[in-house]
Amino acid sequence: MSETNRECPWSSGRAPAAPRLRVFHGDPTPPARSSPPSPERAGRPRFTPDTLLSAFFREWFVPHYCQSRRRPLKAATQREFATAVARWIVLIGDLPLRAITLDHCREFVEADLAAPGRKQATLSAYTVHKHAVALETIFRQGGPRTRETPDAATEEGLFGCDRYGRPRPAPWFPPIERPPLSGENAFELHEIRAWLDACEQARQPVLPECTPAQWWRALILFCYNSAMRIGAVLQLRRGMLRYADGQTWLDIPGEINKQGKPAEICLSQHAVAAIESLPTTDLIFPFPHGIRHLHTLRRELLAAAGLPEGRRFGFHALRKANANALYQESPEAAQAQLGHHYRATTEGSYVRKQTKAAAKARLVLPALNRLPQPTVACRQGRLFD
Repeated sequence: MSETNRECPWSSGRAPAAPRLRVFHGDPTPPARSSPPSPERAGRPRFTPDTLLSAFFREWFVPHYCQSRRRPLKAATQREFATAVARWIVLIGDLPLRAITLDHCREFVEADLAAPGRKQATLSAYTVHKHAVALETIFRQGGPRTRETPDAATEEGLFGCDRYGRPRPAPWFPPIERPPLSGENAFELHEIRAWLDACEQARQPVLPECTPAQWWRALILFCYNSAMRIGAVLQLRRGMLRYADGQTWLDIPGEINKQGKPAEICLSQHAVAAIESLPTTDLIFPFPHGIRHLHTLRRELLAAAGLPEGRRFGFHALRKANANALYQESPEAAQAQLGHHYRATTEGSYVRKQTKAAAKARLVLPALNRLPQPTVACRQGRLFD
């Protein structure tokens, strides 16, 4: 019997018999036997190793892992899980959980790396890594309950047993080599100026009391000066603004923040001026179309600005441009504004090498130049006696 088809002795779903209870002579009625409630009575659907991946994802993972949490996952995160499952079904198939093996995981990574991408010939290694991490999270919820996954679907797991009759752990994916992130793909200041000049050619969005050029310039300047991600910027509302001690703050709820936690962002006078240049609507940056259409319009404006194709970055390059400019003033300020827990994230993924070198030189050189130098006593010898 193969390893994947071998079934655990207890996988039939029948609860073990309750131990016999001792009856005292003073009690005329013996206590009734109690058995654990069935999964259906406990409000959980019943799963077996023959459950298909799509059914497990739809009936367990989404309602129990994504939604019934103290802090439910954001809709965008849930869509990423659904995309990963859909790609697995297309490339590997909708297999029963007991049939999924490590070979399937390796085959998925190889096929996903060879799949065509939107911006390049094939998918980037970062996209494939994101799919693999999402699928591995789903698989762990179908595996045995462990210290790392105490809320898995079943106690013994749904991937069958190994040849020794032990519950088989959830399959995992091989490591995916990814190029290191860097801050090199950040806009230069002259490129942002060219982008702002090209906004005169914008024809969308069409909004009352606001021209497309006015909307685009406000969006670009706000993204650059606040270092916020575009997904959160498009969800900002006027009610999130707070004024205290002559400063303007944004109270960002966890629903629109990447980390899922509330955050406070201090706005500079330039970011406030960008907001005040727009009409006072509920949404600060109303956009009546989808995010893909926004990126299509962005690419058109960057092409009209005369930027080469290799320099037509997304809105995240404005966040990186802010990080490089702030880092030159203060590395602590850059880390705080970006909301990073670790300086290594700021320096490794957002700041250019020359920016880090220049900041280090400004920090170290003055102290190095003040170092006391040892003096050498030179004895001048005579040429002739």
